Amino acid sequence: MIFYLVSVIAACLFLAGRELYQYEKARREYDTLDKELITPIPADGSQEGISEETPEEEIWWPQLEIDFDTYREINEDFVGILYFPLFDMRYPVVISQDNRDYLTRTFEGEENASGCIFMDYQNQRNFRDRNTYIYGHNMRDGSMFGSLKRLVREPALCEGDPKIYIYTPDYILEYQLHVVELAPAEEYLSGIYTDRQYDEYMDRIIGRAQFVDTDLDYSERPRVLSLYTCWGTDYQYKLLVHGLQTRIKELHPIKLYRNSFRRYLTHRYSEH
Repeated sequence: MIFYLVSVIAACLFLAGRELYQYEKARREYDTLDKELITPIPADGSQEGISEETPEEEIWWPQLEIDFDTYREINEDFVGILYFPLFDMRYPVVISQDNRDYLTRTFEGEENASGCIFMDYQNQRNFRDRNTYIYGHNMRDGSMFGSLKRLVREPALCEGDPKIYIYTPDYILEYQLHVVELAPAEEYLSGIYTDRQYDEYMDRIIGRAQFVDTDLDYSERPRVLSLYTCWGTDYQYKLLVHGLQTRIKELHPIKLYRNSFRRYLTHRYSEH
């Protein structure tokens, strides 16, 4: 009996140690990426896509110099950077052909229980859907989406209009925290394609919300960004943090116009 108990304890310690090792390894990977490829710009600095004549009061986003090219060289599934200043949460976001690839694979392709922050495979890479889902593990050490549970346990954190930012090579998107909710784990996450679906979606998430910013006006149906993670030891619920898009900055308007015009010509003449 004693030998059996010692064996069980040893196995538990081994598994716990392996888990901690994977957490730490993943954390080091993302810390290195962040330090080498993202540089915060001082308030009086400049950023690509912003002219020196741009009035300071128009720069509403945290200024970051991001090496998008290197991110794409490391992983072609890369779509942008997620930044949640409230928790100093800053991660690359990827998208794949399904929602399983990055559950246990890091941004650099290493097998690891921490996985990666990834967008729902049914969403557009440019964050232009009516609602975009981004997934991340609820890590015990607070990494990935592990800090989001604090929004439920410490409601005061939701005050002060927390913002969430998405940085892509062409856009900077700002979302204001709107709803924090716990939803049944088995509930299907559906897309929003019509005004009616949008209104029903809002009614549902607000009806069971742990927090709602009642000052936010969603009558114009702004785009929704939803951060998704698991909740509880038995995983009977999922934690969803929803933000409404409040502002958008086009970093390369000429480039975007040319790309749109090129797509139009391709579509126009491919029909004949």
